[in-house]
Amino acid sequence: MDNLNNLYEKNQFNIKNKVDNLLEVKDLKKYFKTREKFNLKRYFKYGKKSLLDSKAVDGVSFNIKEGQILGLVGESGCGKSTTGKSILRLIEPTFGSVRFNGKTLFDVENKIYMDKNELTYLRKDIQFIFQNPYASLNPRMKIERIVSEGIKKHNIVSKFEIKDKCQEILSLCGLSKADLSKFPNEFSGGQRQRIVIARALAVNPKFVVCDEPTAALDVSIQSQILNLMLDLKDKFQLTYLFISHNLEVVRYVCDSICVMYLGKIVEKSKTQNLYSNPLHPYSRALISCIPKNHPSDKEEKIILKGSVPSSSNIPCGCRFNTRCPYKDKYCEIVEPELKEILPGHFVACHKA
Repeated sequence: MDNLNNLYEKNQFNIKNKVDNLLEVKDLKKYFKTREKFNLKRYFKYGKKSLLDSKAVDGVSFNIKEGQILGLVGESGCGKSTTGKSILRLIEPTFGSVRFNGKTLFDVENKIYMDKNELTYLRKDIQFIFQNPYASLNPRMKIERIVSEGIKKHNIVSKFEIKDKCQEILSLCGLSKADLSKFPNEFSGGQRQRIVIARALAVNPKFVVCDEPTAALDVSIQSQILNLMLDLKDKFQLTYLFISHNLEVVRYVCDSICVMYLGKIVEKSKTQNLYSNPLHPYSRALISCIPKNHPSDKEEKIILKGSVPSSSNIPCGCRFNTRCPYKDKYCEIVEPELKEILPGHFVACHKA
């Protein structure tokens, strides 16, 4: 255990070149080409010219300070996971820029991209916890090989210490030495998620993107995984981007929150301020649907009418105007900008 602590202190806690924000995301966009429905004849006749832009992420900006947890919330399909993957260049972004620890990962406008070898080296500082622990683990690999892949790739320890390193990181995540020789199918969902976390932490990262790490787990297992992640954050001074649609979980885990709707951030604030005083109608609707702690707690739920528009057919003006109960004609024409209404509290709404 002491060896692991010394390794983290040596490789991770070098604050000589400390920057204000560990991660800076500016105007991030990711568009996908999609085929028009029921128009196959036009597709075969005109080819790619008939494809539409699906704006999965359309101008997202935020900063994360070292040691902080930023929550990214919203309905399914709003672009949360695509944002996380675009930041790490697991999928190539369409536009925008990302800086990590003072280094530019990419800047599409100025055609600046981090060199492939340098990006590979930097990936040990930026890790990803995928959403589905059943799909993110290779069923043909034993746990020792899964956890040790990153260790070998980045030469974290010598080849004689790899097994000991795997045992130490697994023990931190609540698993035993005997689990190294098992396959993923021999574990439960909660245990698999612990293995995914162990794999991410094995390379001594500074920043971890957590893509709904508890979505596929039972409630009792969710609390164990969340407590584990918070303990490891405090122990190794980790920084998290916590992607989730569970606002009750985000409330007690994150320092600040960004609310996404249809590819854009519509509100961002400190967690306490957002829950006590949500300013955007969409945020109010989400928070009103959180289950109450006691049957006597009565609060009217805001039921949104309609469904989320397609990202390839975004409405004019405010993107939320098709479901907003407070809209007017101005909302249908002019798209609101994300402005600071209160200190540290940003909202994209004409009525705020």
